[in-house]
Amino acid sequence: MIFIDRDEELKYLEGRILQFPLPEEESSRLRKVLVLIGPKGVGKTALLKELTKRGIERTRFAYVELRGPYESTADILIDLLVQYSQNLKEEIWKEGFERILKALGIKILGKEVIETLTAPDNIELLQRSRPTLILRQLEEEACKICGKGNTRLVIIYDEFQSFLKAAPASDRFDVFLDSFVAYFSK
Repeated sequence: MIFIDRDEELKYLEGRILQFPLPEEESSRLRKVLVLIGPKGVGKTALLKELTKRGIERTRFAYVELRGPYESTADILIDLLVQYSQNLKEEIWKEGFERILKALGIKILGKEVIETLTAPDNIELLQRSRPTLILRQLEEEACKICGKGNTRLVIIYDEFQSFLKAAPASDRFDVFLDSFVAYFSK
């Protein structure tokens, strides 16, 4: 993919992110949310990927693409957890991620994360879990780690429409969808 003629938009996004205070500058841990909306095919994903590739001083990025289609809340959660795992490659991040999974009762014992999460017992566990709570715990763990290094954390959730189109036929998914959208809008 070639990135051309989007420098103005890229500088605008960089400037907005640099306006987010560093952890030591904050009096409280309020989440800052920046939403990028536009018609399909205008280059939002290319812009976001270029932003993460170039980087911003004292800022860490986690890029999560909601790939869908999803047939259950466990599918969504597995996709999110695998992508967090892929994004959090440094050992200190990995330890925090594994702490969250261990708190759920999932132990990664030398296996790939996807292999561990898709084991039948763990799928059953994930189906009974509260996905937005797990997501919040993952973000809080990442924020703690960034706070120690006085670094901003920017988590990019791309292809959100894949998530919204996923509506598996269950009452629980509707509740999950409502809580997930409310979580992001807070």
